[in-house]
Amino acid sequence: MHKNKVLILANTFYPILGGVETHLTDLIKSISKEKDLEAHLIAYTYFGDKDNPYINMYDNVKISLLKLCSRNHKSVINWLQLHSYLFYFSFTILPMFFYTFYYCLKNKNFNLVHANSHTTGVVAVLISKIFGIEKRYISMHGFMFSKLPNFQKYNKFRWIIKRQFKKFDKIFCVGQISYNENKELMDGDSSKLELFRYWVDDVFFGVGKDKKLAKNELGLGDRKIIFYAGRLRPTKGILVLLDVARRMPQFNFVIAGDGILKDEVEEYSKKYENIKFLGKIKNSLLPQYYVASDISILLTQGDGEGIPRALIESISCGTPVLATDRGGTKELVDFGTGFIVENDVSDIKNKIETILGNEEIYTKKQQSCYSVAQKYFSKQNAQIFIKNYQT
Repeated sequence: MHKNKVLILANTFYPILGGVETHLTDLIKSISKEKDLEAHLIAYTYFGDKDNPYINMYDNVKISLLKLCSRNHKSVINWLQLHSYLFYFSFTILPMFFYTFYYCLKNKNFNLVHANSHTTGVVAVLISKIFGIEKRYISMHGFMFSKLPNFQKYNKFRWIIKRQFKKFDKIFCVGQISYNENKELMDGDSSKLELFRYWVDDVFFGVGKDKKLAKNELGLGDRKIIFYAGRLRPTKGILVLLDVARRMPQFNFVIAGDGILKDEVEEYSKKYENIKFLGKIKNSLLPQYYVASDISILLTQGDGEGIPRALIESISCGTPVLATDRGGTKELVDFGTGFIVENDVSDIKNKIETILGNEEIYTKKQQSCYSVAQKYFSKQNAQIFIKNYQT
């Protein structure tokens, strides 16, 4: 049987955890079920990563990882990637290009290359020209252009991104806001654009919906729970969340994740009994915590995020969300799954008290969660990529 060979390039992959990384694990799982596809994924991972479970998990998916990322969130390399765009750009592109070049010398006849960022997009264009790869796709998992001061540095690169996009046959945009942004960038030409949304595994939909039982099984007590799962970075609003938590002792705040603010979260959890820090937990455990929680919260500070994976997983378990109006969060909340909050402690407190203090409002939001998740974030979304890979 003839197989279409797909070369997928990404910045990072498991065990580095995040929305894009989880999306990629979902994507290769979907590809593995297609007998007419063969995928090769190249991405970065941690120094010393061993026994990655995905390496040999699927017969028609080959994964190669460059071990150049540090697990120490306060390392010089990680600091430079966060604070120097020039370093981030060169650090991401150069090793990826040389490794992919060598890889393609050994593995030839790819039908298409699919980049998952602007930086891997540069590599995709170069490699496709050198090796004659016919099709080029790129996925946009977030947003580049914003009126926020810290994003102004990206706006001056609009012409570069526009020029890059012209070299691709398909541009996948995560959510309607991303689609609109890139349509504007392309002067209204949407012929190459295709909207996609992340999807969640059936396990999220299938988890039992009894919150009281779920809380008891996890030893979380009887009080209302506000849950956060994700990276512990300032850009995720962790410091604001901790400030809110200490001011609302009547609720339990459960935080899961890892990152540069890990020490601060641990310190708060020791000082305030209503703050429980789980550390980094397996993705397989997340559904249980979402079900046990009364609401999920995400106080993102920057505009670069797409539709946050954590919020999608939350509503898929029937748990309403509170989120700041950043990136694609409003798109999900506007479906009726929760509330948008200002980046202000008082407003966040008021919204928490409103949704948890009014059973009618809470029930309405919870019911919307189930229907929205099934309609917009089911695994049928994977077919957008599968069909494009097969043609």
